Amino acid sequence: MEAPNTFCPTNILKTNRGLPPPIRLGYTKAEVYGDLSRLRSVDQHALEVANANHETFRDLLWHLVYSRSLFSDLEKARVIFKWMTTKDLNTIKFKTCKEGTAEAEFVALQNKETTYAKIYALMCGYAGLYCVVLTGYAKGRNFHPGDSFNGDSNHSWNAVYIDDNWHFVDTKWAAMSGGRNNNNKDITREDFFFLTDPDQFIYSHWPHQQEWQFLNRQISLSEFEELPFVKPHFFKCSIHLGWTKMPIIYANHGVASWTIKTSKPIRLGCKIVPVNGPVNAKKNVDLRTLILQESRPDETKFSFRAPKAGTYIFKIFARLLDSDDTTSTLKEIVEYKLVAKEPAEDSMPLPPCAHNIWGPGTRARKLGLDPVHRSGVLLTYDHEFKLKFQKLKSLSVICKLRRYELPDTILERCISVTNADTITVHLNLPEVGEYGVDVYVNDKKDGRRFVHACQYLVLYLSSDEDMTPFFRQFCDGQLVDDGCTGIEELKKAEIDTRTVWNIPHIDPEELPELRIDEHVISKPPPSFEMTPIAYSDALLPAPAPDAGFDSIYEFTDRRTIEALDAHAEMVANNSHDNFRELIWDLIYSTKIKNDLAKLRLIFRWITSKKVEDIVFKNVEPESPEEVLIWLKDGRSTHAHVVYTMCCFAGIHCRVIQGIAKGANHHIGKELSSEENQHWWNAVYLYGRWCLLDSYLANIPLVNKTSSGDFKYSFNESYFLVDPNKFIYTHFPNEQSWQLLSHSVSIEEFQMQPKATPHFLMFGLQFLSHKAGILYTHDETEIQLIFPAKRSGLKFVFSLLMNSGTDEYNGIKLNQFGLVDCTSNVAYFKISLPDKGLYSLNIFAKEDTPMAKDMSFSLVCEYLLHQETTPLVPPVPFPLCSSLMWGPGPGFYQLGLTPGNSRGVVHTKNGKADIRIKMMKPMQLRYQVKLSPGWNDGASPMVLYKIIENSAIFTVIPKRNGRYGLEIYARDPDTQEKDDMRFRQIAQYLVECNEKVEDNNFPSLSPGFLGPQPKFIEFGLKTLNHHDPLIELKDLNHVEIQLGTSIDMKFNIQLLEVETGRDLSDYVFIQTQPSIVTFLVNIPCLGFFKLQIHGNTFRDASSTSLGLFNYLIYCKGDVEPVYPYPRQLGHWKEGCFMFEPLILHSKTNTPEVKFRVHVPKAKKVVIFVEQNVQELTSRGPVQWEGVINIEKYYGTDTKVILAANYGGDDERFATLLEYRV
Repeated sequence: MEAPNTFCPTNILKTNRGLPPPIRLGYTKAEVYGDLSRLRSVDQHALEVANANHETFRDLLWHLVYSRSLFSDLEKARVIFKWMTTKDLNTIKFKTCKEGTAEAEFVALQNKETTYAKIYALMCGYAGLYCVVLTGYAKGRNFHPGDSFNGDSNHSWNAVYIDDNWHFVDTKWAAMSGGRNNNNKDITREDFFFLTDPDQFIYSHWPHQQEWQFLNRQISLSEFEELPFVKPHFFKCSIHLGWTKMPIIYANHGVASWTIKTSKPIRLGCKIVPVNGPVNAKKNVDLRTLILQESRPDETKFSFRAPKAGTYIFKIFARLLDSDDTTSTLKEIVEYKLVAKEPAEDSMPLPPCAHNIWGPGTRARKLGLDPVHRSGVLLTYDHEFKLKFQKLKSLSVICKLRRYELPDTILERCISVTNADTITVHLNLPEVGEYGVDVYVNDKKDGRRFVHACQYLVLYLSSDEDMTPFFRQFCDGQLVDDGCTGIEELKKAEIDTRTVWNIPHIDPEELPELRIDEHVISKPPPSFEMTPIAYSDALLPAPAPDAGFDSIYEFTDRRTIEALDAHAEMVANNSHDNFRELIWDLIYSTKIKNDLAKLRLIFRWITSKKVEDIVFKNVEPESPEEVLIWLKDGRSTHAHVVYTMCCFAGIHCRVIQGIAKGANHHIGKELSSEENQHWWNAVYLYGRWCLLDSYLANIPLVNKTSSGDFKYSFNESYFLVDPNKFIYTHFPNEQSWQLLSHSVSIEEFQMQPKATPHFLMFGLQFLSHKAGILYTHDETEIQLIFPAKRSGLKFVFSLLMNSGTDEYNGIKLNQFGLVDCTSNVAYFKISLPDKGLYSLNIFAKEDTPMAKDMSFSLVCEYLLHQETTPLVPPVPFPLCSSLMWGPGPGFYQLGLTPGNSRGVVHTKNGKADIRIKMMKPMQLRYQVKLSPGWNDGASPMVLYKIIENSAIFTVIPKRNGRYGLEIYARDPDTQEKDDMRFRQIAQYLVECNEKVEDNNFPSLSPGFLGPQPKFIEFGLKTLNHHDPLIELKDLNHVEIQLGTSIDMKFNIQLLEVETGRDLSDYVFIQTQPSIVTFLVNIPCLGFFKLQIHGNTFRDASSTSLGLFNYLIYCKGDVEPVYPYPRQLGHWKEGCFMFEPLILHSKTNTPEVKFRVHVPKAKKVVIFVEQNVQELTSRGPVQWEGVINIEKYYGTDTKVILAANYGGDDERFATLLEYRV
């Protein structure tokens, strides 16, 4: 295409207008432009232009920008971007290329004399867009975590001015997104580099002109280098890196473990390669077999055990499972450098199972298996072990046992499977070690084909064997009192009454497109005949006991249900002339054939439709219209409407008449059919009768709309209800329609605890007490069970006397009870103070990101009849901020993980530990609460310490009783003023029922024990004593080692706590490459504070910073100990003494051999009074010699070790000073 003669483009960048200032408004690309789908026509135009050749740049510009009349700046910037990323610019040949012309710039690009960024700026200028070229550093293909940038720059990109805002564009990297063929391009990656948001762009691009970062706080080059090395796909996946935000991961004991949090359905994979060649050429170890990857619904955990010391590159890949991308390719999202200074002690491959991902995941459930064990790693101390699964449909299971370098012929005799209603896998493990279990499933409809469902790693240990660091790190943060989450069976197993139901899965891709945005009523064609289903009780099976199921989402995904609901609500908002139009618009226009989907549409229509809005033009007697119209004046019911609509939708349905408990029902009150009459439905779906109540599915809210009408909330729980739960509120006249194997009498029904609609909404069930009136004497424990997937449920309760008061002797009654939860059971412990009748009301809410502002709703009610006054009055529980013990709402928001399975912790050997794992360093505080009537002298001792990334509160009571521990937290990195204060995140109840020893532990300030902030900053780590509380029972000497990553000098102070006496002479510092050792002698019984200070060699100041603090408790036999030699400045710069460590008046060894390492020394000597003896050099740093000091013993004479470091030969620096 040739440009017209009148077309004379001008480069706006060559005019005198000047550029807008480098200021960017804070809007994101998505907020302003959405997903860019509206630019598809612009992209298509760019592709067409890219396939054409042009004689001049003027023709190209006309064809690309001006021939289509692209008026907006966004369209101009986009069409140039798309053309450059599609066109091979090396193939462009213009007719003439005079120097100084635009054509010459393209020749310069082909000769690698200019850049993509300059070409993009050139074309933008001629299109009338302000555009600048930015230079700096970019993390490209050759970059690896830990690399540093040198030189002027390694990349250039653009900032283009669109809609009064600057935006980043990188055409070079976008053009590298998969080749020039548009079919092979990574379009998502390409679009990422068009108008990239600054907070995402900074992860890969750092400009020299830092004002062009467009960040609230400009970051330095060193900060840029230390950002995670993430790729464009990372930002689409909504992933939180948690503890591993630094680009380098350091293995501890050869083991590295980290967790990636996800908020979207995602599949993750990984790849690891050594930096310097193969790991083991002889054994040809596949590094993937050394990675334990476990995927859960909202997180994936990786653990790697290094086969040898070295550096590794670790890459993580991801694919969104709910995206429009139909490919199965995983795209790289982040890369780490992993440094292991030593191999793992158990660095052998994992068992050779079929897949790399361990645990049940979601695949097992989709194939019809519901695993009892939720964790992928299972621990056993017995050679016999069982795995259990519940069947969700008719299937068979086979399993294979695997172990590294053990033949399958041996292992196949050690495993068997029982295929019953509950599938049990029996293991008889031949020896201790690691075993893998592959689980394969066969759907009987698919013939003999078995597919892999899941796999487990079983760790078999002897009774006196501890887990290796690899498994300790993997289980860290998942610990309960006795093992790993999912390792032991739940003490109160969740009631699982599901049975096989061969219901077709509703696949969203198989559904025709539902109308959710249109408001035009779909009219039925003339050929549409509305024929009701023919009913005959003889053709249908009689109602039989049925187990129900957890949720409709077992058979379809949430997107499909949401689409069906949206369609039904849209139809409910419209008016129809007759029932024929309504049933066509709701059901038949969608061409849906699945009965479950059709029933869902009917249910959501009746629960969405305002009764007063039901209007038809003509209503004939005994017509469907009449049934619906009668709903207005009460001559019909919701159940009769559902029945009518099901008839014309081809679904078998029954109206069930009976009694339902209303909001005003009282436990034990007689229910009459006149006052409590109600109707609901039973529908026959795919071989099963199911129950539903469309009337109670709408919960009236307390507040009304501005017009005075009630507002309603939809309750999902009344759609296809589990009969075991339905019987809490509905009692049919015909007993068979209870659908229970053990029917309930009307008397039992009336005596049940009172359950509200929210009880069903939250999936609750009564576990311990099925009767609503309890006759109590001492402590009563009521248990409610809920689905494990509802881990965000929180509970509170209220206690009222029959008189209506909520106090007893000035104390609130709810202080005589507590709530404590495990993963699926809520425990309510109540100790009533006096005889009488009490009302116990239990409230719940679900603390999730979608419902974090919900208030508590009443879920159930009990009546407690205390028959006698307790002989020993119960002691109220400590008055803490909440009635619910354990983690609170803010706990998980800060990325914390509880280390205790319960909110009630019992002491063991006089102590109770509350553990919290942190994904990043947090500031924590605590406060002790006592029971009413106790004075402050009864407060327990609390030791707060940090071990690696876990905070531990050790509570040491002074007497038997109950203690409340409130824990407060603050994120030190927060910038929001409202979040800078400490807020309560958890509370734990410590119960002490054992004999208490008088330990007299000292009072220490919070945060004193363990690592201080500079400890982590300097890259230090504990090598042996990770716990800052050291108890010495049989000796009074301890050796502490720290690992160092940079050259450091250390100081140390040892203080006796009771007297404050400084005993630092009893500590000796030994320094080796990457290790510093502190030798500590304790001269007497008691408590001692060991405070380690230090600084880096490169810090020229004399400042010594706090690094790590220990509390040493010496309570055993004390042998005589002596001070170490006094250590002076140069000794702490890498010196190491082999012998003698101690000299004193009672040594009585005439000749003493000195053997010592002194780096950088030119000469090392021993001074004794005026005598000087040189030591002999035995290598670069080692010096040796023998000196006779027999005559000096007992004279308090100084024996001085000194060194000359060059320069003045007569000048020596004192290293050590002994006294004999």
